[in-house]
Amino acid sequence: MDLTDTQQAILALIAERIDADGVPPSQTEIARAFGFKGVRAAQYHLEALEQAGAIRRVPGQARGIRLAGQGAQTRAAAVSEPVRDDVLRLPVLGRVAAGLP
Repeated sequence: MDLTDTQQAILALIAERIDADGVPPSQTEIARAFGFKGVRAAQYHLEALEQAGAIRRVPGQARGIRLAGQGAQTRAAAVSEPVRDDVLRLPVLGRVAAGLP
């Protein structure tokens, strides 16, 4: 899978945003981050990433970008950090209803 430098950078941005915010960036956010004049340029690169198997897109869903193949490997590389003995990382699932009982 041959990706351009821009496509690799977009893939890294998607991985970083999923890890930081829990959701992928929108096409508009991708366009702004890379200085594209319009959203169509971001769409073009996302189409190329999808054809290369690096991402999957969910039709009709806002921010419907999922990492697959090389994209998942990029995400793993982006989030790898040194292991610390004094930190315990636990995944958090679900939502907590905050309010009066």
